[in-house]
Amino acid sequence: LKRSLGRGPSPNPPEPAARAAPAELPRAMPGLTGLAQFLGVVDGLLMVAGGTYGFVTKGSKVSLIASSVCGVALVILVFAKDLWGGIWALMLALMFAQKYVKFRDAAAEPSTQPGLLPDAAAETRIQANTKNIMLALSFFSLLEAFLCFFAAAATSP
Repeated sequence: LKRSLGRGPSPNPPEPAARAAPAELPRAMPGLTGLAQFLGVVDGLLMVAGGTYGFVTKGSKVSLIASSVCGVALVILVFAKDLWGGIWALMLALMFAQKYVKFRDAAAEPSTQPGLLPDAAAETRIQANTKNIMLALSFFSLLEAFLCFFAAAATSP
């Protein structure tokens, strides 16, 4: 009788009610965000390097300043919020792709062929390097945009 009234120890204590485990984010989420942030820093540094190349080869202060602003803005946005970083990276990818097409088309024009201008070989090399820089920045910015969008989607409620 004592045991049934709860005054004594029960040989079989009742099991605690099953509690729902708190929802945890999958472990891949921090890794995806970290990867997006790492690539954002790499992409930002590549942008600054591209602007530095424009400054060194052509004396373009605008290239140096604009690339620095774009690269720093990308890094800040990627660390602030994945979605914002993704939108900015996508806009940069489109801009660099447009510049790549412009340099690709300019390289095909006869006025830029070696022998027609003084120091034309150096100019042709600079244009080829600039075209490759724009292509690389397009690729890295597009990759950054996708990583940021996937990280934002994976961490959204």
